[in-house]
Amino acid sequence: MIHVKKSYDTVPAGLTGSTADTWREKLMREGNAHTAENRVHAHASVKAALGELYHNKCAYCESYIVAQADRRVDHHRPKKARIEEGDPHPGYFWLTYEWSNLVLACDTCNGKKSNKFPIAGIRVAAPPPSREDWHPRSATMSDEQPLLLNPEVDNPADHLVFSPDGQISAKGDDQRGRVTIKVCELDREQLTLARKEKVDKLRSRLNRQLLRFIENDSNWLVFQEIIEDIKASGQPESPFSLLGQHINGDPDEFLLAKLSTTFWGTVHTALERFPAPAPAIPPPPLLTG
Repeated sequence: MIHVKKSYDTVPAGLTGSTADTWREKLMREGNAHTAENRVHAHASVKAALGELYHNKCAYCESYIVAQADRRVDHHRPKKARIEEGDPHPGYFWLTYEWSNLVLACDTCNGKKSNKFPIAGIRVAAPPPSREDWHPRSATMSDEQPLLLNPEVDNPADHLVFSPDGQISAKGDDQRGRVTIKVCELDREQLTLARKEKVDKLRSRLNRQLLRFIENDSNWLVFQEIIEDIKASGQPESPFSLLGQHINGDPDEFLLAKLSTTFWGTVHTALERFPAPAPAIPPPPLLTG
């Protein structure tokens, strides 16, 4: 999970116009009894806009969503009611078709999260009179003190940390980090192994290039491709880019810990010699069907 900047003023076409307005009017009449219309909140224009914003990655786990069928438009604040650890809440039905409440999620995270939305404050149980107060950045919604991180509002780097073996944990036992991991099961085995694989592949490639460097009379160019890939791993387009930021922030722990300290200086010099490429790793094309 990484922070993204979404403009709430630029709304996808599927959430505007007479059809969307008709469904909003129906929604406000029916309240919690309303059955959401996927053709509005999950309109192709919404999916496309979220795909671009999130680089075709899940807003929660940061894995690529390769197949279009696995791409879910998730309501960050759930539209349906739920009894949550003794805290009944009516759901945020009025946010069903609001651009500010929609994020891109993979099928697995969407199912794990479901309609959970734990808070530490007092829940907003009815639509605020001013629509501006519906935005998650508003004081009204912020006063709920959400425990589930919102990548469009929060900086997940302040709450989540990773280790070289792919494990995720709450930074300094941060409550919001802990709750977010639990709600979305960001510590599930599949994700942990995928993150570990990212670290292992970069480390293995770096070690091979170090051997080539020694065998090729200290030719620094042998490092260029791997160093650029290491630096690109922390860019927004890369899967698990928050992990990539940790790799770049502490290469000694993530890449060099199993390497003789004799070579650490060489690797650090190589890291300084080559900048990150631009553009970074592009997202793969989404499959249809």
